[in-house]
Order: sequence, then structure tokens, then C-alpha cells
Amino acid sequence: MAIFIATEADYKGIRTIWEERFTTESEYLEVMFTRIMPLCTSYIHKNEDGEILAVASFMPMKFTDSAQNSVLHGWYMFGVATLEKAEGKRLAASTISYAINDISTKNYQFIFERPANQQLNNYYLKLGFSKTLKRAPFAFSSRKDQCSSGNTAEGYNQKTLPKYILEQIEMNFERKFIWENTEILQALIDLGELESHPIEVPDETYIALNPLNGTSPDSFNNAFFCFPME
Repeated sequence: MAIFIATEADYKGIRTIWEERFTTESEYLEVMFTRIMPLCTSYIHKNEDGEILAVASFMPMKFTDSAQNSVLHGWYMFGVATLEKAEGKRLAASTISYAINDISTKNYQFIFERPANQQLNNYYLKLGFSKTLKRAPFAFSSRKDQCSSGNTAEGYNQKTLPKYILEQIEMNFERKFIWENTEILQALIDLGELESHPIEVPDETYIALNPLNGTSPDSFNNAFFCFPME
């Protein structure tokens, strides 16, 4: 068995894992594998017959600190899964470890991961993740005077909504993760993966910083922030 960086020819095998472990919703998978995966990097664990048994995918992200005028380039890890028949062999763990080692040689400064549940926290700590973070919601305004471009949320159409969201993140946080590619953000919006929660404040909505696996604002899981180069 060996680990590789996936090519488009491997998407069918990765999709098989997603259908077994995550969802069989065809429209969701179509967006994921035609619009998001081509802009991401996936590491796959194959057996001697070339069958993909495990996968870990990585979405390009930036971590910016406006106060320090610094930008770090890295990855958000998602879609970590193993075929049911291959469970118990630590294939996902070895795939993640291989990916971290490989990414650390390519001048990227971080990987972060949001565990699907709190029970997985120790799993990721053992793989080298550290610096536990709290997910933070924020209220973004649809009022013109709160938006530097002078535009409102209602003034944006579906194709320009990512720009508006990123602008609001920039305005509200000195230190934040943001998407390197607005096409990914648009696809996540179309999939309904960017969570939003109306609140009782006129013209404002809570929206979570993490791009996938939403929960309500009062039950955010921690995220793990890993600097492989340290």
C-alpha cells in the first residue's frame, strides 16, 4: 500500500468513500467533485490493486493578522475518511501524517482541522495538532454604513456574495482564517455549508468562520491549529 496525491482520475474512488461515509446526495457530490475538489489537494491511500482505501483533503486558506501585518498560507483539512472494510488499520492517520510532512516541505505554514465531535479531539492531538482554538461567530451587517464598499448584502447577487462575506470578515477580525479562492467559498454557499443564523438584531446575521460542518452558535466545537513548520 502507498500514499499519493490524488489526480482527477482518482475522484471516482474518493467519491465512493464519500458516498459510503458522508452522503449519497448526488447534487451535493456533483458540486463537491466538480467545483471544490479540483481547487483542493487530496492525499489518498491505495492498496496493491490501486483501490483507494482512505482519503484526506485540504482546502487552501490564509491566516491573516492585521495588527502584525502578517499573512500565513496553509490548509483546512476536510473529508477525512476510510472505507468501512479497511477500518482499524490506521490508514487515515497515516494519510494525515504523510500529508502534514509533505505540506511542511512546500512553504505552507499551517493546517487546521475542526473535529466532527469532541471525542475526536485526542485523536488529532496525537497526530500533532495543537493550539486549540474556539470557533467564533460574528454578526455581519447589511447596512451600507457598516460596509466599506458602501454595498449591502441585498445589493450583492449570488456571484458576488463571497466578496461581501470576506469583506465583513476583514472588517470584524484582526486575526482570521479566510479562503484563498472565492470559487470555493461560492460553492460552499451553494451547498448550504456556510452556516448562518438570524438573530434579533436588525440587519445583522450570525455567520460562522469555519467553512464546513455547521452547528448552532451556542455549541461551537473547538478547532485545532497546527503549524507543521515549527
